[in-house]
Amino acid sequence: MSSLVVSKILNKIYDAEATLNDLPKKLEIALNVTPEVAKQMALDYAGWELLPISSYVGDVDSFIRSLGGNPHDYPSERIILKDVLPQDLVAELLHEHPVNVPAHLEHRLREILESQVRGVRKDDETVTRLTRAEKIGGAELPREEAEKIVEALAAKVASVKIVSDNEAITITDNQLPITNNIPITNNPLPITDNQSPTTVNQQPTTNKAGHGIMPEDEHEVNIIREKVLPNMVTSTVSSRDEDIKSALEAVVDATNVALSVAMLERYKSIVTSRLKGVRDSAETRELIMREPSRGGMGFFASDVDAALNAIEKQVKQMNGKREEALKKEKNDFVKRSVDETFNKDESRKKGELEDLDRMYGSLTGKFSKTSAPVAPPPVIPAPVATLPKAPVPIAEKPIAAPPPFVPVAVKSPAPAPVPIAPPAPPLPPLAPPPVAAAPSTKMQDVRPAFVASNSQPTTSNSLSARLTGPVQELSNLTLLDFRRMSADPVEACRKLSDKLDILEDNSYARRIEGIKAWQGSPVYKTYLGVINAAFSGGKPLSEAVTEALAAGRETLTEREVRAIMELNKQLKA
Repeated sequence: MSSLVVSKILNKIYDAEATLNDLPKKLEIALNVTPEVAKQMALDYAGWELLPISSYVGDVDSFIRSLGGNPHDYPSERIILKDVLPQDLVAELLHEHPVNVPAHLEHRLREILESQVRGVRKDDETVTRLTRAEKIGGAELPREEAEKIVEALAAKVASVKIVSDNEAITITDNQLPITNNIPITNNPLPITDNQSPTTVNQQPTTNKAGHGIMPEDEHEVNIIREKVLPNMVTSTVSSRDEDIKSALEAVVDATNVALSVAMLERYKSIVTSRLKGVRDSAETRELIMREPSRGGMGFFASDVDAALNAIEKQVKQMNGKREEALKKEKNDFVKRSVDETFNKDESRKKGELEDLDRMYGSLTGKFSKTSAPVAPPPVIPAPVATLPKAPVPIAEKPIAAPPPFVPVAVKSPAPAPVPIAPPAPPLPPLAPPPVAAAPSTKMQDVRPAFVASNSQPTTSNSLSARLTGPVQELSNLTLLDFRRMSADPVEACRKLSDKLDILEDNSYARRIEGIKAWQGSPVYKTYLGVINAAFSGGKPLSEAVTEALAAGRETLTEREVRAIMELNKQLKA
């Protein structure tokens, strides 16, 4: 039970839901131990469990030293995250999650995704840029597809270490690359009051069934590796490799450029990456034209066009062949499924008929022509038993008929006389219906007038409602409307920025109109009044706001002024 509790605590540290400094206190509360015991347990867990993955969970070395331990007393092996360039990570993502965009937008799509990997854009900003129109710098992706791509990219970024082009990827001697079979030490044993802290976990074992991995889990993994994975490899993989090989040979034969052995291998690698879909047409062209000193081929323009035509021809043929193979595989699967269902139904019906015929034959000795008589089961002699005697029939006595029914006349009492009421007086004549007045051509307001307590009824003009667009809404924005958007001025400014982004999705000119409307709104004029009062009087914003409130003028608070200042900075950026 205690190991399960400790596993949950460590999982929170792995998932960044808790910090390393929280570990001693959480162990003390969860296991109900003294602070000294919890501190020693935290030291052991940090040394044996967290130190090997310090590049993922944080600075474990400093945490061990803060608890009075020495990191050199624990194993020196480290599991490091894989170093990946942004462009390589994006290429791997697009290979796993193909995106259907025009050829001239492929480079823009990669740039947008790479900016998210480098931390230039956040996830929601990347989704906005991907769904934006082409003419304003977007990739015109559907929002659902853009969100899936961004989510998959964020998951990839979390599992690797992003490096720049100038950083070298080095692994020191005391670091191990991450693999599928990671040696994990066993869980430290809890320290009891009768044990010495120095005797706990002195000899770590090399058993893989450590924290989170049980022997039955390893057994299941071995079964999947031996039985399931080989069945998942189909003939289409080898067929695709053969198609790529033949297409590569056709492209090389069609390229009329003399190449050395080393350059020929480089050219084959570039062509193969295009045939596999790792690179697009634009990237392949750029590599073929790049100087050989920078990893390219250095082809002339005429040779580049001829080579690309040959490559794209083979790509088109491969895609067509693959589509035909997928279509054939789908049709075969449907036909096979239908045949299996039909055969199962026929087999079931045939078995039912045979069972019925067998039962009928066992009772009558007759069998249908389509079914051969089944040999009767061997006769097993039954034990001799005396049969019960037949019951003696009892003579039934005749039942006498009931006497005939004779109706008897019953005299009912005479009804009592009912008094007759005198006739009601006649009703007065009905008054003629009132004559309706002629309809007036003047339009009347059918809405009820709103009457506040202790106040005069409001006129219809004060409650007049108009249908306005987003630009008019910004131009008519009052201080009360601004505060109704959110109690937090920062959140209200964010909603204003979202309205401008919606206008930008329509066109950039509409965004400019929205900004001008915002700058002409009543709340913006109030903001300018506060700023002018502060600058002209050489006083801080708080003092300018206080003076306006003391004078009885409607004004902004200091937080609202600063939030609008930040919004203006974003609009000017």
